[in-house]
Amino acid sequence: MCGILGLYLVRHQKIDHTALSLLLTRLFQLAESRGKTAAGLAMADENGIFLLNEPLPAGKMVALPSYRNAVDTFLSKAASDAPLAAIGHARLVADGRRDTILNSQPVVRDGVVLVHNGIVVNDRALWAKLGLAPTTALDSEVIAASIAGSMAEGQTPAAGLDDFFTRLEGNASIALLTTTDSALYLATNNASMYYAQAGQLLVFASERYIVEQALADKGIKAGLPAMGAVRRLQNNRPLTVFADTGKLCCRLEGEAAPPEFRATPAFAMQYRKIEDLSQRDEDARETMRRCTRCVLPETMPFIVFDRNGVCNYCHNYETMQVAGRQKALEAVAPYKKAGGSPDSLVMLSGGRDSCYGLHYAVTELGLNPIAYTYDWGMVTDIARRNAARLCGALGIEHIIVAADIAWKRSNVRKNLLAWLKKPELGMVPLLMAGDKQYFYYAEQVRRANDLPLTLVSENPMEASRFKAGFCGVNEANRRIYDISPADKLKLVAYYGKQYLTNPRYINSTLLDNVFAFFSSYIMKHNLFHIFRYERWEEEKVNGTLIDVYGWEVDAEAKSTWRIGDGTAAFYNYIYYTIAGLTENDTLRSNQVRENMLDRNSALEAVKQENQPRWQSMEWYAKTIGFNLVEAVLAVNRTRKLYSR
Repeated sequence: MCGILGLYLVRHQKIDHTALSLLLTRLFQLAESRGKTAAGLAMADENGIFLLNEPLPAGKMVALPSYRNAVDTFLSKAASDAPLAAIGHARLVADGRRDTILNSQPVVRDGVVLVHNGIVVNDRALWAKLGLAPTTALDSEVIAASIAGSMAEGQTPAAGLDDFFTRLEGNASIALLTTTDSALYLATNNASMYYAQAGQLLVFASERYIVEQALADKGIKAGLPAMGAVRRLQNNRPLTVFADTGKLCCRLEGEAAPPEFRATPAFAMQYRKIEDLSQRDEDARETMRRCTRCVLPETMPFIVFDRNGVCNYCHNYETMQVAGRQKALEAVAPYKKAGGSPDSLVMLSGGRDSCYGLHYAVTELGLNPIAYTYDWGMVTDIARRNAARLCGALGIEHIIVAADIAWKRSNVRKNLLAWLKKPELGMVPLLMAGDKQYFYYAEQVRRANDLPLTLVSENPMEASRFKAGFCGVNEANRRIYDISPADKLKLVAYYGKQYLTNPRYINSTLLDNVFAFFSSYIMKHNLFHIFRYERWEEEKVNGTLIDVYGWEVDAEAKSTWRIGDGTAAFYNYIYYTIAGLTENDTLRSNQVRENMLDRNSALEAVKQENQPRWQSMEWYAKTIGFNLVEAVLAVNRTRKLYSR
């Protein structure tokens, strides 16, 4: 079963910080034998309760810079005369999904932070009795919810633990912190909790061996007071560990409090989470210089600010002009066929803009199109369902050209593993190279069905510019596949250099990547662009799709954009982590320039939309077949463009 561990220290002015850090690390290393799936740590002092979660074995977690930085920062900032507590967890999967950060411990709910070893067999019944719903797949969460409920009724955390054990079916060993006091609470109903204390320090873990071996380490032992014998915690008797007038006090539930006991201040009324992205990186992103008119940050390729802080992208921006519906009707009129025969091809990805484009082609332009999708293995289930909704409601034939999906996904995996070997932002689009042949096959389908017209619904405000920019190519106000021959040669030179400096790119994906380049930059694109005639308005697009067709959204996403693209969550995570911007920043900036959005609203939007979409990233990793944890850590360790 899982391993839990930790310590409580009243004052640490006489404790060697190095020894304390080594002690915590050694406890994790020893506890790893009880669970190698994930590890987590909560540290509490007068400044707050800080959390670190990693879906990695404990031994690997303690080797991470994020762990070392968190522990060192915590120990250095803690006041020497205030209580300090740490609880840790080495997880063996028993419930929940392995790679989901939300399903790792410590568990946090309603001011209760805990680690748990065991299985709550009757968790569903307990949730029903509480009248609440879980937010994770962990049975441990119901423990926190139950104790929080008892505390809300005026009970102490120890009494809440005691009450929980009376209703528990299963087994549980628990270490608990709260935001209402500065005590540590330990409890077990299967005698799987051991502790030792001396002076102002208490150390605990799931096994006697773990405590004994950690304290026997010479480097640790030299910096700590002489510890007493390791003791076993009694079943169903929660132990409260607290500080009182500078002393370490421990009492079992039901024992009278010592006469000198006084309630100590809470650790904090708030807690904050130290993600696998360091707080330093988050702070640096927050302080990036941004254009004072739009929201583009200083890491945008080729960006230049004037004396007023306005960027060159704003100065060079050309307000979008649309020809209007009447001009669109005139443009498509020559292509319409008599007798109701199909007269056009609509490129349909299943995303919001292509779905709206199909709606517009049929209901506004009076066309009788065939819808076409190129499925290269990264079309999401939501995209498929939404495409089916539109085609079914409109009575439109839907042709799906399916690639060799297993081969395509294998290619993505090879390109990703090559990229992780030598991360370069300019090479990120290689992860999407497999879908670029949709231009080529669209032409094949058009010819095979004798259709004179192909319609595409590319939103002009989605032009990101930075993808080619990180390759050294300035798109200016052009579409990427309309760049000049000189810029196309620049791209070829850039890719050639990357292939030479990272030979892992030279693999079976090479021909497919060349085919993608041909489809994007060489072949002609004779397309009817719907949004050159119809002004793109986000609320109108979303409203039409959702209200008229029952279009499905992704509960995890903060926007309806890119939910049909299985690659988007991961590549935007890369861009956000390393460069501090994503496609959301460029989209919202264009909306600001078009007076569709004010700057403050745009800033708030990108702050929400740039948050990692873990579930989508998990789907991507499992579909492609790579270790998401290792990939995320590699991205996180890459040098940041915004680092000071």
